[in-house]
Amino acid sequence: VNGNLTNRIPAATVTTFNGVSNPDPTEASLTNLPGVSVIKSFSPAQVLTNQPSTLTITVSNTSNVPVVNMGVADYLPGTLPDGLEVASPANASHDCVGGTLAATSGSQTIQLSGGSLAAVGTPGSICTITVDVISTRPGVYINTIPAGAITADGGVTNNDPTTDTLTVTSNYSLGNRVWFDTNNNG
Repeated sequence: VNGNLTNRIPAATVTTFNGVSNPDPTEASLTNLPGVSVIKSFSPAQVLTNQPSTLTITVSNTSNVPVVNMGVADYLPGTLPDGLEVASPANASHDCVGGTLAATSGSQTIQLSGGSLAAVGTPGSICTITVDVISTRPGVYINTIPAGAITADGGVTNNDPTTDTLTVTSNYSLGNRVWFDTNNNG
């Protein structure tokens, strides 16, 4: 059960076999909030420029209460790191119940809105978003969804961030060019 839970023991309600009881009341509280976890990965994690990599974002419900009206924006405020963009074609897909995915080719935005997750351990408690991304320039791209970036009704969010790295290398190498030794020095 989610919410603020308090266990109260009134005075004189706990007794021993020889008649001694607790003179004062006592209580303990526990706050159990619904939440989600998020994991992301690039596959492959190393590509050449202009070669797509599939970004997978997996969101899981961690509570016994359904998550309703969930929103996921990759890399706040909803954009990929500078230098990465949604590939053409985007090959964007998701299995989030009731959700709408925005991932337009050439843009840096990947955003799910209106998704729902069933209670943990039941069908529909996990949803997966996949989008092909690409870069036209070499670099190491660190892609993060920070803690608190996922939104849902009732204040449900992700308590932990998730990060993955995509390494993009140049298309040029010694192996794919013909070289002419103009001074014959080998």
